[in-house]
Amino acid sequence: MVRKFLYFIAFCIVLVISAGIVLSLFADKLTAIALVPSAEFAPVAPLEANAYEDPALWYSRPGIGVNDPARWQPAYASDRGLLPSPAEPKATPFAVFFVHPTSYLNRSSWNAPLDNGGDADAERIARIYLRGMASPFNAASEIWAPRYRQATMGAFLTDAPEAGQAIEAAYADVLEAYRYFLSSVAPDTPIVLAGHSQGALHLKRLL
Repeated sequence: MVRKFLYFIAFCIVLVISAGIVLSLFADKLTAIALVPSAEFAPVAPLEANAYEDPALWYSRPGIGVNDPARWQPAYASDRGLLPSPAEPKATPFAVFFVHPTSYLNRSSWNAPLDNGGDADAERIARIYLRGMASPFNAASEIWAPRYRQATMGAFLTDAPEAGQAIEAAYADVLEAYRYFLSSVAPDTPIVLAGHSQGALHLKRLL
């Protein structure tokens, strides 16, 4: 009985080592298989010029209030007893345009949907990203973070032409959101462009 148990343990060890070797040798291919869509690219119709007037197309913008993920603060932030109390200089108003990183991992399509609330998992992850990455800009007088038809994660793991089309469609949404942002912010207000991963890619192109 003891010998059988030892054989079983040895088998498990060999299995784990073998799996590790396979993953190290074929990590890129396995990741692509798991994340690159197998579906054909579905053309993404451009948004209307005034689409971003709709507050539903923004995760963060002035007026959203307590549900704004970019304005999130940890619980202890309200307890001044745990924080230093330096003199607070008068801050210069500035506005932030933040584009979140890829949160859409679905293989069923090349771009995340916006209709009907979008993809539930992608929306949830995007809000978590904003709480962690956009909230450090809380000193800003305005934070704007658009929802956009982001390219799925797999689009960045392949050279297929569909990937380029998906990224182009995502950029078109970001560009439209940026135009509305510029038209909404006072002309003399300094602006900050911030993003990460796919968001940073689109912002670099804006520049």
